Amino acid sequence: MTTLHPDFFGTDLEIEASRLDAGEPDAWCRIAGLQYYGYGRSDGLDGVVMPRVGQRLSLVRRPDNPSDPNAIEIWLGNQHHIGHIPREDAEHLAPILDAGGAVRAYCGNPGNGTAWSATVVLVGTGVGMALAAIETERAAEYSTEDGEVSF
Repeated sequence: MTTLHPDFFGTDLEIEASRLDAGEPDAWCRIAGLQYYGYGRSDGLDGVVMPRVGQRLSLVRRPDNPSDPNAIEIWLGNQHHIGHIPREDAEHLAPILDAGGAVRAYCGNPGNGTAWSATVVLVGTGVGMALAAIETERAAEYSTEDGEVSF
């Protein structure tokens, strides 16, 4: 029996159910910059650019981004840039993606186009490595002089 939320049954994310049940790491984060890119605009056909719950999204590294060398864009298909992984999360994910780490992305919540309203579900072994880096950093930030961690 899968632990995948019923909202994701019948979606692209459902293919991950057995991997998630087996303990493959996953994390959720908000999508930054929705209001600046293609989200909610015409798709050039007969609809608008808006991911569906559970739909597969693409992650594209942009080390040449002048604002953030760790930038990771989020794309719907190959033609619609809809936002970015937030800077704080991209800092940990970018080196993993650059090294070929496995991270797959799916729409967790499509949002409504306003800032920070949509979420992405990240799945893969690379997610576990990023989470470990975040935890290590957090422990170092909150550690006391005697080496004990205090939260």
